[in-house]
Amino acid sequence: MLDFVKTPTLLVMTHRVERNIERMKAKADRSGVRFRPHFKTHQSGEMGEYFRKAGVEAITVSSVSMARFFASRGWGDITIAFPVNLREMDDIRALAQDLARASPRAGDATGARAGDATGARAGDATGARAGGAARKPALRAAHADAPALNLVVESVESARALGRAFSAGGGSGSGGSGGGPAVEAGVYLKIDAGYGRTGIPAGDDGAAAAVARELTRSPGLKLRGLLAHAGHTYSAPSAEAVRGIFRETVEALGALKGRLAKRGFRDLEISVGDTPGCSILDRFDGVDEVRPGNFVFYDAKQLGLGSCREEDIAAAVACPVVARHPERGQVLIYGGAVHLSKDFHTDPEGRRVCGLVALPAPEGWGPVKPRCRVSSVSQEHGVVTVDPETMAELSVGDLLVVIPSHICLAVDLLGEYHSPRGELLGTVWRRSLP
Repeated sequence: MLDFVKTPTLLVMTHRVERNIERMKAKADRSGVRFRPHFKTHQSGEMGEYFRKAGVEAITVSSVSMARFFASRGWGDITIAFPVNLREMDDIRALAQDLARASPRAGDATGARAGDATGARAGDATGARAGGAARKPALRAAHADAPALNLVVESVESARALGRAFSAGGGSGSGGSGGGPAVEAGVYLKIDAGYGRTGIPAGDDGAAAAVARELTRSPGLKLRGLLAHAGHTYSAPSAEAVRGIFRETVEALGALKGRLAKRGFRDLEISVGDTPGCSILDRFDGVDEVRPGNFVFYDAKQLGLGSCREEDIAAAVACPVVARHPERGQVLIYGGAVHLSKDFHTDPEGRRVCGLVALPAPEGWGPVKPRCRVSSVSQEHGVVTVDPETMAELSVGDLLVVIPSHICLAVDLLGEYHSPRGELLGTVWRRSLP
């Protein structure tokens, strides 16, 4: 089994990938919200086709370069869920132009400009009613006929620079001195609803209104809504705590949306995205869009949180055993920080877990060994703490299959996907460039 593996190798069970996508897509459809999955987890044109097959049309990415790659693969509705980098303004504008050329917009339905009657008004029968049956066709109609580039800002400075670049005849970086044609982009306000990483605090109406006001001064920008990532669900102690964080996030965004409406910024959408919340919640009431990413593969951290079942985990890393140390109950694998990353979580006993461990099986890997874990990593080395029974099963030269604590970084590090039969399934986008 896995005889083709010589060095740390990323394995994918594609039937689990498809099942995970279909499940999340169905949940979004039942909730009447737009499903805009984050592609930063898989980063692959080939993996993206599984989403297209499931009917996904809108995607999220984490960089301008990644957006350009997926635009080249035919994706025309893209949100870059990372604060605008002013040094890439020319690239951002060029990408927006390319998307417009690929599929010219039909009318102005895609933008929810503050105060614009063409937007999806809250409470309108065609609008984005939380949990309402009318929301799904309205949101789809806004995006089905035209590509779009959506950006994220959290400061007046970035909003002003973006406005200059997207004004008629704008361009040439943040100065807007170029002579190109007018081009449009959608913009979300990045909101911090409790995670504490970045964003306008959800309770700071003045800061949010100031950024929104700056955005509406540019005819090339359309204020779309409020966007947040509840990343603090990843450190939640229980599934119930995840539900609580998700609810608190939605309530904070909904309250801010209402207060901004009183200041004249109406028709704003609410976009949220974290795999724990999107996996554990049964419905997505109170939001217009969800952007989970990790769920396509899941990982050891998500399993521990209760976001998934073991049979939902779709990616793992096959690692050769290079040394045995029975006297201390550990084996050494060729699979370290440059393959698995240095991310870890703690188990219920407070022990560091860099990854869970399984043995190879015909379908890829077998059940997780409950008393085994990758307990530490250095550059190329992985130290695996094992129970006596597993130690007796292992010889130098065998393989262990590691389910990383954080699959997103392992994917980025390894860069290639293989089936358990050794077929190359795809590569991350950087390796797909000419």
